[in-house]
Amino acid sequence: MDDKKDARPKVSPKEYREFIKGVELLGVIVKESQSRRLADKIDISRRVDLNTSEGAEFRMGDGNTCFVQHHYDLSMSYMGEQDRLLDVHCTFELGLRVAKPMTKDYFEVFAQVNLPVNTWPYFREFVHSTISRMGLPPVVLPLVKRG
Repeated sequence: MDDKKDARPKVSPKEYREFIKGVELLGVIVKESQSRRLADKIDISRRVDLNTSEGAEFRMGDGNTCFVQHHYDLSMSYMGEQDRLLDVHCTFELGLRVAKPMTKDYFEVFAQVNLPVNTWPYFREFVHSTISRMGLPPVVLPLVKRG
């Protein structure tokens, strides 16, 4: 018997479509951020690897409000090398008005489908301006492609 967790969402596409119709964005704030330039000298003529990771959680507020935190981490290293040149961390908090309460099952889909599309542009701009302030040329992060 296979004990692996079923990876399919527990809500149907139809149920999720109905849920998302009742979600409105109230605001986006930077809840937490940290950046570190780890190398004194960075050779801008060399190719670099950008590694990103993300995580998210939610909590219901009073009435029909929901707060979602989306964490992003980015590290930069020279291509093929492990030593990091810089790190950038940022957590965004979204305030949402929801017609139906956000549940763990709805959030599982929301975190995969809607959340990155809404927060990635903020993170892209955050990375762009932060790296610029570190005295480095701008970095353009790729599009989010989920589907």
